[in-house]
Amino acid sequence: METKCNICGCAFSNNTGGQLTNHLLKVHNISTKEYYVLTKMSGCPPVCVCGLCEQEPEFYRGKFRKYAKGHNTYAYREKQYKLKYGIPKCKVCDNSVLFSRGNPNKYCSKKCFSKENGFSLPKTQEKIKNVILEKYGVDNVSKLDEVKQKISLNYKMKDRTFSHTLKTKQKIKENSIRWWEQISVEKKEKVCNNIKSSLNTQKEKERRRKYAHKYLAGKYLSSIKNRFSKLHLRIRKEMCLEQLGFSGEQKVDRFLVDELNEQKKLIIEINGDYVHANPNKYLENDIIRLRGNSYTAQEKWFTDEIKINKLQELGYKVFIVWESDDLVKKKQELDTLLQNI
Repeated sequence: METKCNICGCAFSNNTGGQLTNHLLKVHNISTKEYYVLTKMSGCPPVCVCGLCEQEPEFYRGKFRKYAKGHNTYAYREKQYKLKYGIPKCKVCDNSVLFSRGNPNKYCSKKCFSKENGFSLPKTQEKIKNVILEKYGVDNVSKLDEVKQKISLNYKMKDRTFSHTLKTKQKIKENSIRWWEQISVEKKEKVCNNIKSSLNTQKEKERRRKYAHKYLAGKYLSSIKNRFSKLHLRIRKEMCLEQLGFSGEQKVDRFLVDELNEQKKLIIEINGDYVHANPNKYLENDIIRLRGNSYTAQEKWFTDEIKINKLQELGYKVFIVWESDDLVKKKQELDTLLQNI
C-alpha cells in the first residue's frame, strides 16, 4: 500500500520496512510520534482520558492509545483521585466511601443512598401505602392471600445453598480490609460499639451458651474424659473410690465432675491447693498463675461456688477433698456420708 509523506509529498511503496520512519528522521528530523501530532492532530498532542493527569497517552504502532501507560487500571485511578481530590466523602453523612471500578461511590451505605432517592423516601413510601390501602384494603400487597401463596411457593422452590470459591472469599476479605482502612476513626468506634452492644444482649448470650452446650461441650468433654491427673489418681486409689461405686471424670449437665456415684447422687470434687486456691493457704487477692491463664483466689472461689450450687440444684451432694487434707479422716467422713444417704 502506497504511503505518502504529508510534509514534503514524497511517496513510498509501503512503510513495512520503516521507509517513511527513516525518511522522517533523516529529512525532517522528527519522529513518527511528532509527525502524527503535526499532520493528524494539527500540532496539539492528546491528553490521557483518565481525567486525573495531564500526560500524553501511550503511542503504539503509529497511533495514540486512550490512556498513558498504566493509567487504565482501577488501582491507579483510585490512587490518583485521592492524591488530587483527597478521600471522597458520602453526599449525605460525610463519611468516607469506597471505590467502584476506579471511581468513587456517591454514598457510603444503602441507608444513605435511600435518603436521596425518590422511591425510598418516606413521603414516596407513604403515598404507595395509601394507594395500595385504597385499592386492596391492606398497606402491603404481601399480605394478600394470593401473593402470600406465590411468595411461599417461590421460597420453597428456591435453592438457598450458597458457597464461595476460594478466589471469591479472598476478594471479599480484601474488600473488607480496604473498607476498614478507608472509613474514619469515628465510624470505626461506632461499628465496634455496635458489635459490643449486640454481643452483650441477653438473647445473644443465651444463644451462645446453648450453642456451646450443644456442639462444643460434648466434643471437648469427650476428648478429655478419663485423663486423670496424678493427684486424682492418688486420692482415687487411697480412698478406694472405685470400690465405693464412684466413676471418674463424668459429665453432669454442662459440668465435668471428678468422681460421681449416680446411685447415691454424690459427687466428689478433688481440688489442688494451688489451682483452686485453698482458702487455708491463700488470701482473696492472691494471684494464681497458670500456663496461658491467671486469676485471683477470690475469682476461683466464686466460679467453684457457682458450680457447686448448680450441682446441688440438680439434686446432687458435693463432697470436696483438698490436696493437703488428711485422706484417712476424709475416708472416714465419706464412709459416714454414704451410710447416711
